[in-house]
Amino acid sequence: MKLKVFADRSGKILATFRPTSGGEDAPSSVRIDVEGGHEHEIEIPDDLVAPESIHKLHSEYRVDLTAPAPKLIKPK
Repeated sequence: MKLKVFADRSGKILATFRPTSGGEDAPSSVRIDVEGGHEHEIEIPDDLVAPESIHKLHSEYRVDLTAPAPKLIKPK
């Protein structure tokens, strides 16, 4: 699943955003001002998008900013 991810210069995930579906009042975008933070849309495995796994996504994964397109990696 594609997910909007906000990461710092080191690739640490600071926040995630998945647009909600339905309702006129549902947010379609978000703006987060974080020093050194950058917004990326990357593919995230479905098991890491589940609410009970979001902590794992933030603590164990990074955004690889050295690739031609940003991607999710799990550092060793």
